[in-house]
Amino acid sequence: MGPRDAYDLRPSPLEEHFRARYVIPSPEALLAASSELPVRHDRLWAIVPMAEQQPALAETVARAAHYLSSRLPRGRVLFLDGGSCRENVAAARAGGAIVLEQDTIFDAIDWGRLLPILNLRRRPVGRSGQGFNVFAAHIALAALGMRDDDLVFQCDADVQNYEELAPLERLLSAWSLEANVRHAKLAQPGRNNEMTMAARAMQQLFYCLELSWVPSTVKQLARDVFMALAPDKWLTCGLYIVTGAVVRSRPFASGYLDAMMQAIWATSARECGWRNIRYVECPVRCRDSVNTSTKETLILSSVALHLQSIVMHGIAPHEWDPGLITQLNCGMMPRLCDIPEIGDAAGPVAIHHIDQDRLIPSVDALCEAKIIDLARVKRIIDG
Repeated sequence: MGPRDAYDLRPSPLEEHFRARYVIPSPEALLAASSELPVRHDRLWAIVPMAEQQPALAETVARAAHYLSSRLPRGRVLFLDGGSCRENVAAARAGGAIVLEQDTIFDAIDWGRLLPILNLRRRPVGRSGQGFNVFAAHIALAALGMRDDDLVFQCDADVQNYEELAPLERLLSAWSLEANVRHAKLAQPGRNNEMTMAARAMQQLFYCLELSWVPSTVKQLARDVFMALAPDKWLTCGLYIVTGAVVRSRPFASGYLDAMMQAIWATSARECGWRNIRYVECPVRCRDSVNTSTKETLILSSVALHLQSIVMHGIAPHEWDPGLITQLNCGMMPRLCDIPEIGDAAGPVAIHHIDQDRLIPSVDALCEAKIIDLARVKRIIDG
C-alpha cells in the first residue's frame, strides 16, 4: 500500500460544508452585479467609519467616497467622522458622501444611563475606537428609516484600491446566489492568524472532550461558535454587507472587537443565523494602512481572549439583554487586560496592560429602553 492509499484524501463532509459557504464570483457575475446596482439601489446603504488624521490620505478618502457615491443614490453613502482631520472630511464630501459627526450623533444618547451599562466613567469623544464609530453609523441608519430588508455595505476610508477590489460588486454577486443570505464578508486568500485559529480550535475541544466540569450550554455554544467561525479567514475584516435587521438588532463592542462581535452574534440569531453567512473570496490584496506588529498582536490577542470568554460564559450574544451586558462589562471585560507580545527586539516577552473594549447593547434595545432618541438623531442629521 502506497502512502497516498493509507488515507482517505477526499474532503470531509465538514470541509465540504465550509467550502459551500465560500463564493468566488466569476467575471460574468461581477458584471451582472454591477448592472443590477440601479435595480437594487433603493435597498442599499453604505457606511464608512473614518478617524484618519493624516492629511496625506485626503486623495484616498476622496476615491473611496467616489467609488461608493457613483454606485449608490445621493444620500445613501454615510461617512462617520470619528475625529478625522478637516482635509479628510472635506475629501469625503467632495467625493459625494454625506459626512456625519460621531460626537453630534452621540448627543441624542442618554449617557447618564448608558455609561453604567458600559462600565465607563465618561462619554466617548472623538477618536474613541472603530466600534463606537460604527455604533454611531448604525444609529444614524435607524434614524433615517432603514428597513429590515435593506442591505448595508460597510468599508474603510483608507483603502487605496476600491475600483480594483470591487468589494460591493463581489459581495452583491454572492448575495444574489441565495435568498436567505444575511451576511456576506470579503475574505482574502492566504490571510490567516494563529491566535484566533487557536481560539477557534479550543471551542471544538470544549465540545468534543468528555469533561464533566464543562456545562452543556458551554459545550453547545462552543460547537456553534466553531462551526460559525472556522471558515472565517479574518475576524476583523471591515468589508461586508449585512441586512438592516442585523444592523438594528446586534450588540456592538467599543473597539476592534466589534467586527468579531458581529460574526459571533450571528451564531444563532434568528435575524441572521450562521448558516446564512457567505465568505466572498477576493484575489486582490486590499491596500490599506498597515498596522504595526504590536498593534496587530494586541488586536488579535484581545479577539482570542474575548472569544474564549464568550464561550465560557455559556450564553450566545444574540440572547444578551442590557442587564447581562452590564454584568459582562463590570465583571468579565475589565479582567481581560494583560496581553503578552513576543516583540522583534531581543529581550523578555512584553506584557501590555490595556483597557479592554466594552460591549454595547443593540440599537433596538437602547431605543426600547429610551436611551437613544431617534427623532432627535433625525433632526441632527437634517440640520
